[in-house]
Amino acid sequence: MKHFTIFLTFFFFISISIGQNKYNVIPEPARLTQKNGTFTINKQTQIVVIGNGEALNIANLLASKLNIQVQESKEGKNKANRIYFLSSSDKTLAKEGYELKVSSTQILIEANEGRGFFNALQTLYQLFPPEIYGNKEIKKTLSIPCCEIYDYPRFAYRGMHLDVCRHFFPVSFLKKYIDLLAMHKINYFHWHLTDDQGWRIEIKQYPKLTEIGGTRKETLIGHYSDNVVQQFDGKPYSGFYTQAEIQEVVNYAQSKYITIVPEIELPGHALAALSAYSEFSCTGGPHDAACTWGVFEDVFCPKEETFVFLQNIMDEVIGLFPNSPYIHIGGDECPKVRWKSCPNCQKRIQELGLKDEYGLQSYFIGRISRYLINKGKKVIAWDEALEGGLSEDVIIMSWQGEAGGIEAAKQKHQAIMTPSSYLYLNFYQGDPSNEPPAFGGFTTLERVYNYEPVPPSLTPEEQKYIIGTQANLWTEYIDSEKLVEYMVYPRASALAEVAWSKKENRNWEKFLLKLNDQFKRFDILNVNYSKSHYNLKSKTTWNQAAGRPQIALETACKICEIRYTLDGSEPNAQSALLNKPLVINKDSLLLIAAAFSGQAKASGTFKQKYIVSKSAGKNYTLSNPNPEYTGGNPLALTDGILASETGWNKWVGIFGHDLDILLDLSEPTEIKEVKLNYLNNPASWIFLPLDTEISFSNDGKRFENAMLRDLRKSSSEERKIVSAYFNFEKPVQARYIKIHANAVKKCPEGHSGFGYNAHLFVDEVSVW
Repeated sequence: MKHFTIFLTFFFFISISIGQNKYNVIPEPARLTQKNGTFTINKQTQIVVIGNGEALNIANLLASKLNIQVQESKEGKNKANRIYFLSSSDKTLAKEGYELKVSSTQILIEANEGRGFFNALQTLYQLFPPEIYGNKEIKKTLSIPCCEIYDYPRFAYRGMHLDVCRHFFPVSFLKKYIDLLAMHKINYFHWHLTDDQGWRIEIKQYPKLTEIGGTRKETLIGHYSDNVVQQFDGKPYSGFYTQAEIQEVVNYAQSKYITIVPEIELPGHALAALSAYSEFSCTGGPHDAACTWGVFEDVFCPKEETFVFLQNIMDEVIGLFPNSPYIHIGGDECPKVRWKSCPNCQKRIQELGLKDEYGLQSYFIGRISRYLINKGKKVIAWDEALEGGLSEDVIIMSWQGEAGGIEAAKQKHQAIMTPSSYLYLNFYQGDPSNEPPAFGGFTTLERVYNYEPVPPSLTPEEQKYIIGTQANLWTEYIDSEKLVEYMVYPRASALAEVAWSKKENRNWEKFLLKLNDQFKRFDILNVNYSKSHYNLKSKTTWNQAAGRPQIALETACKICEIRYTLDGSEPNAQSALLNKPLVINKDSLLLIAAAFSGQAKASGTFKQKYIVSKSAGKNYTLSNPNPEYTGGNPLALTDGILASETGWNKWVGIFGHDLDILLDLSEPTEIKEVKLNYLNNPASWIFLPLDTEISFSNDGKRFENAMLRDLRKSSSEERKIVSAYFNFEKPVQARYIKIHANAVKKCPEGHSGFGYNAHLFVDEVSVW
């Protein structure tokens, strides 16, 4: 991939070893007691299985790694130099739980079921040196530290998702993907198999779904919002899994104690299916599989023939996933445009006595859900399924935030928490200038790790309906296996601890230390993981003594030094050392910095321009801020940092409201110019305000000298930064500046998000 190759030239990394303890297990066990001593594997070591048939299979996995013998026995568990697998005497041990006791003379593994033994094995592997994960013969002595572990999961559902519709990945890679999930005790693989851009699962009764729907004519080049006129590669893009391949993946996942949740999207995201069978649309077509990303108006038409079509598909899907209790039916992002103008849909609304098209969506989802439930399956749907009310026992997957999961729990529906702002791994995880193209948003490793799936607003009884959590990877901009791994790891390692470990056992600093051993394991497994969490983070504060703002940089790399330049050159290991906040003593300053371990660069390059005006470090109030986009600090609009077109983490967001800012300059100040920046990016639902008005006051009550800037002429489809600029021939003397911007509160008609709340992004308020 062109962009990814360029990225790698910026981001060379050397493995770093940090002194730490010997128990670097991810996810963190429920209870781990450290003991003195080690257990060492030698030629006489034996594996003994007592009384559990499934345990024999797990024991054989370990035996193949260690190249030692396995025997079944009814003997006691008292012989030395043995690794014992036996049924637990603790009948209260939770599902998937296990006990692991390592002494200097033996290892004892106890569980009540195969999943428990398998989870114990994943922990045991992590107590060994990382070489245990390799395929080569281990020539050095293998020892593990003595300990006692009593472990079980916090949540029953611990999921990871992969979209194979925007970009397709072969069975060989899916097996590796499943291996890595198993390593992290993630027990559900959500396989997103159908969407607008491609139908990826063979259905025997409807062969055109893959013959036609499995291919799109071409694919968008670059980012969705890169160009006013989108550009395409002109190359057909194809791929689907035969039913034999589906069964192969299902069987492989089952051997790793992972359950696959197949997703068949409906009633929206249906263009690929409708390109093959247009008769199930409202218009009758013709249709083509989508060549770009987004939400499309052509969806399944809720007529009887459509339900027969979808039910027949579901019958084959059920047969292909016999061991999965769940079928995911989508239910998200279903525009109602076609339904509103469709005579069949309007007739059905009247016949069923429905209120509107949202009621029709509820009927659609309810009917398919009921069919699947009668077939013995549990149904999962995205949180839009709540819009018209849920008539069936559907599990809600809450992606738009936590509100859907909260509402589901209050209605006594089970919910899986997967809010996009925390758990969408197709979002940027570092400075966009140092990252491969991503969908948007900003989800750092630390943000994933600190997510708490159980909302405190729920009562203890309602909290029981939160059955788990999941991270999602949508592949609009992810066209290679290496890039999938880069976006997923180590963020999925953080997810694993969120999903498995007790809330009180999670510790960010400890997790960072454990990652160093995890990275060694990834190296051996040839996983292309990200190191973006080592990238520098900045914090701007006000230096009272100097009367100037100051910038502090930090990195998660505990043994790294931060080096910087101010002359525009790239820093190296000999550049100036930044070990305390740097005072910005100029009105304009370009800081370039990086973390170094010895002579090696260990982070991406931090590059930031600072503009120091009379507003620098001044306090302000902001009405209706979007908590998802805060600009990174409480003074984001007066910290001197200019946001970029490509990165959203420095922008302050308003969602569905006008912008109101009251800036306090601390004392009456001479004002000649005021400037603030907006981001224009309609493709990402970010619109310029219609206009911006400023006024001035010395008492904060009576405001005068109002000026208005109309920005409508600056609006376009192009992604760009637009300034609202005010200058005064006669300077104004004022302490307070009031700024009001009339926002585009809803996406306008003709936009893919028509009717949904729109974003307004604002940056630095500069005063001269």
